[in-house]
Amino acid sequence: MRSIQVSAPGKVHLIGEHSVVYGEPAIISAINLRTNLILKESSKIKFTLKNQENIFELQELLDLAEQASELWSQGQITNDFSKLFSHSKAQPINFIKIALGTLFKKFNITDGLEIQESSTLPQGSGLGSSASFAVALSAGFQKFFHLSFDLEKINQQALCIEQLINGNPSGGDNTTCCYGGLIKFQQNSESKQYQMQPVDLDLSETSKNFVLIFTGKPEKNTGELVQQVSRLDPTFRNERCQQITSYIEPLLLALTSNDFKKVAYYLNETHLRLAELGVSTPLLDKIQIAIQQIGGGAKLCGAGGGGTILAYHQDAKELGKLADKFNLLYYQTELAANGVVSH
Repeated sequence: MRSIQVSAPGKVHLIGEHSVVYGEPAIISAINLRTNLILKESSKIKFTLKNQENIFELQELLDLAEQASELWSQGQITNDFSKLFSHSKAQPINFIKIALGTLFKKFNITDGLEIQESSTLPQGSGLGSSASFAVALSAGFQKFFHLSFDLEKINQQALCIEQLINGNPSGGDNTTCCYGGLIKFQQNSESKQYQMQPVDLDLSETSKNFVLIFTGKPEKNTGELVQQVSRLDPTFRNERCQQITSYIEPLLLALTSNDFKKVAYYLNETHLRLAELGVSTPLLDKIQIAIQQIGGGAKLCGAGGGGTILAYHQDAKELGKLADKFNLLYYQTELAANGVVSH
């Protein structure tokens, strides 16, 4: 029985959440928390997650994906993806069904397939779990059925899946999960074309100063929070987005020179701008202030509304102690990790 394994990383924005949707640049890093998939030949369509096996009918998957595609097209016209979000959240496993249906149609597959998922990446955490899954699944289909591993095609397929879940994402998450490393990502908000370039910054030592603190799964998904920000007064929103962009080069310079105070300062300022956009929560703010009070820096990750805080301190052990004080999970993670791979 033929079997392949694929793995894709999660991601974290060092800076640039939300502003990247409006054509501003973002600095995004792949992290070593990953989605792992095993694909096997099967007479049925099976998906196993956390030892729970699900068996799907092909037509159900195709119908769900087609409905999502139609709702996405409607959302493009009305600039309102609320119906799409309701569709994708109707059942917890709908995201997986829509992703599978999209790829079964894309590859014109009628055979069965067994997929087993294991992940070290927390779901709904602001760390790109949906993008990581979309990239890993697209890579798995590409490798299993076409015997190739074309990163550009994998990335495009993953973006299509992300759109059916999150409406109008920038594409930065799936691009980082696909190519890995540390990148500067920028999308033309009109043409939707993007530019990606590696950032020449060695984070092997700097990674030791970062900790990811998980505060709980957000009530709203990425698409809902992006749509929420899109409805703010454009002048107010764009001023905050441009302020975030103005922190990018100073932050990179501070990271290069190991200027702990300045790195902390720009992370804290970025969090304040995101909070002004309405995507923070009282708990996120409380932890962010506590980190600031012990001489560190922190900002929310991803779309916000909960999820993960990217925390930074000259002595990362202090961050662990603080997370323990709040009784929260935390992860010491490697930055600039490898992108999608086939084993």
